[in-house]
Amino acid sequence: MMNEMTERTKEYNKDYYSRPDVKEAHAKYMREYYQKNKEKLLGKQSEYYVENKDKIKNYMKVYMRTYKKKKSDLGVDDVDPVS
Repeated sequence: MMNEMTERTKEYNKDYYSRPDVKEAHAKYMREYYQKNKEKLLGKQSEYYVENKDKIKNYMKVYMRTYKKKKSDLGVDDVDPVS
């Protein structure tokens, strides 16, 4: 019962937040929130990084291997053609 409700809620939120008017308003709110709370958020981010450095490092190692493999499978060069 709870799982079904969770799935319905997730689906509703996905549809709701993908509406252009809501998406724009939410993005504006989040920009303003970040500006008001920038120092506090950067402090939390820094603290999290220090406390979880090994976890993040291991995750990024796996992620980058997967990302590079996907890019090479798609035939995408590592060089940015725009630069």
